[in-house]
Amino acid sequence: MAETQNLSDRDESFDSSDSDNEDVQVQVQDPILTARNAGASLSVPAKANIARKRKLPTNQGKYNQRGNKTIANTTAWDRLKDFPNHHFTVIDRKLRCNACNEELSLKKSSVKKHIESKKHKKGLSDIAKSKSQNQTIMACLQKRDKRESTPGSTLPAEMRLFRFGVVESCLNGGIPIGKIDALRPLLEKHGHRLTSSGHLGELIPAVLEKEKDKLQEELKDVKEACVIFDGTARLGEALVIIIRFVQENVIPTQRLIRLEILAKSLKGEELAQRLISCLAVDYKL
Repeated sequence: MAETQNLSDRDESFDSSDSDNEDVQVQVQDPILTARNAGASLSVPAKANIARKRKLPTNQGKYNQRGNKTIANTTAWDRLKDFPNHHFTVIDRKLRCNACNEELSLKKSSVKKHIESKKHKKGLSDIAKSKSQNQTIMACLQKRDKRESTPGSTLPAEMRLFRFGVVESCLNGGIPIGKIDALRPLLEKHGHRLTSSGHLGELIPAVLEKEKDKLQEELKDVKEACVIFDGTARLGEALVIIIRFVQENVIPTQRLIRLEILAKSLKGEELAQRLISCLAVDYKL
């Protein structure tokens, strides 16, 4: 009997809690809705024209955004159009300066600062000088093509200039031409296709001719020069002719203009013949 009484008490408590929840739900009903259900006529008043057009100014959160909105909408191609004739290019959607060999920011002020720097101006000057040198090299190669049948004469000009530059750099650095075969994969990685060292060695006369033209240009306005010549009898006669002169900017300059390996030591008339042939005939001094 006691257990039955407890169960009945619990049921009454649950019923009372449910009735309380219903009262709460009734209390939170919308009063306007309740009034309309009761029969009241409630309507929303019409707003004036000035009230409908009026809009309070709101902060768009300009300073809460991350990054620069202008740069986010600017591409590398846009900057390429904004700054022509500065040797810019687009690689992997990034702006790159070929004159300085570096990547640039898309921010307009940063690009302006870069093109006004001394490094960029020097890079533009070097490119202009390189174009002039390339024209001189191509002129030397074309002169050789007319005189004799040279290998690679039908190749594109850019490839011929690249091969010429590789041979010239190796000779200037004292690197044997035969070492180019070992360096060939590295040189071809970021350049044009090369050939074997045996074929590249055939460009050495063209490099020599270019150096002679360069020296003739330097000596064109020289009025006074010092000529030094000497020889050695070790394993034959090695004749060396060196010329010293002062350039227009008052810089002392020394150039090796002749190196010959002879079978025996020279006599007086033979030495005079070699000097006249080198100075008067080859360099027109």
